[in-house]
Amino acid sequence: MKDAHTSSDVGPGASWEQPSSAAPLSDQELRTLSKVMNTKYSSYLQGKFFRFEIFSEAQSLRLVITLQSEDRSFFYPVEARLFYRDQKVSPRAAATLLVDYLEAYYREYLESQGEVLLPIDWTLHRFDGRELYVKAQILDQKAEELAERWLQS
Repeated sequence: MKDAHTSSDVGPGASWEQPSSAAPLSDQELRTLSKVMNTKYSSYLQGKFFRFEIFSEAQSLRLVITLQSEDRSFFYPVEARLFYRDQKVSPRAAATLLVDYLEAYYREYLESQGEVLLPIDWTLHRFDGRELYVKAQILDQKAEELAERWLQS
């Protein structure tokens, strides 16, 4: 089954994908959430910005909030997945829960100046009476792209 996917980023070079009719959050809602987080945490961002993506799958919902620099030398996607059918929650309620969890994590991450990190493998977390899975990894996509070009030459 193909995933329903919407994406929103707010920042230099922003691009927008059309929302899927099956997505529990619209593209406009994702843009608004990006703007809110960019405004709320502006004193911590130092030229970075947030980007939201949501994926609706058969049994689950996956939200990715990426904190990144314009040149992608800092690229920090944090992913959270909730199996909403197993937990008898609507896709919309699952999306709200995932947004709340990831926003709370990023607040802690930013306030700790990057000291609070999540594991790079899917790990079970409990939040607001629900079970969700979370993973994250800080990347330097600019360096990875340069290395890939060098290896191909």
